[in-house]
Amino acid sequence: MLNQSSTWVPLVILKLKSILENLEKRGDITKVEIHTEEVIIHPWSYDSINKWPKQCLTGKKQSPININSKMVTKKYFPAFEFNITKYSQTGIIQNNGHTVNVAFSHPETVIINGGGLPGVNYRLENFNFHWGSEHTVDQERLPLELHFVLYETKYAGLKNALENNGVVVFSVLVQTCLDCYAQNSWSTIEKQISEIVYPGLGWVPLPNEIRINEFLPLNLGNFYRYEGSLTTPNCNEGIVWTVFRDTICIPPNQLQAITRIQGNDGANLNTTFRPVQPLNGRQVTYQ
Repeated sequence: MLNQSSTWVPLVILKLKSILENLEKRGDITKVEIHTEEVIIHPWSYDSINKWPKQCLTGKKQSPININSKMVTKKYFPAFEFNITKYSQTGIIQNNGHTVNVAFSHPETVIINGGGLPGVNYRLENFNFHWGSEHTVDQERLPLELHFVLYETKYAGLKNALENNGVVVFSVLVQTCLDCYAQNSWSTIEKQISEIVYPGLGWVPLPNEIRINEFLPLNLGNFYRYEGSLTTPNCNEGIVWTVFRDTICIPPNQLQAITRIQGNDGANLNTTFRPVQPLNGRQVTYQ
């Protein structure tokens, strides 16, 4: 129990309150309660979606969505341009208690433009996994979905870009098949999952180099496009989504490896998807 007569206690409480409130703003936790003798932290989880921050519950342009293939509007988009100066490179992997994140060691070498994106040049921040898929097409949920989070290079970083609607997300839907070829990059991630089963260990180096093209479909010209949000707290809106229509395929054992990780509560993360959100009159286009 804290000694309320100690002169340093109020300073410690104020400092701790500031740190935790910053975590709350970032969406790492959903609620902070500061009392004289205790600090109560409420981390967000997929088991308590109804307790996520306010915008997640009241926003009108939230993600993910169900894409009704009969209710989309055809539109022409220019081709994507991937300006990649280092295709094969080292990376790092992390279990943040909610999912698996992967980042390249040299993200400045992966610059993407075109595709009808609202900005000029985008840099890859990281990519993460959701099982089952967050987006559904005609109500069908696939086993896995990858999210590539990119931000405009004119901003100092992801946080700054989020504040200025400078973030886009690429979505890749993933199926499993018994006879498909195991890509080297996926095998590298599979091998390293055992090092990040438990959250809180920080970023861990991948043992081999990975290639971004091994996580993308061959045809990048077929996709759905709509305006939505991040799918995790704080559910920031103003995100332009590109959901590729062509899927990729991985062997079942690679999916099983990814889904072995544990969450902040010590339990296995059996699923890491947010339910689909109402369209609220938004238009979904495709090409």
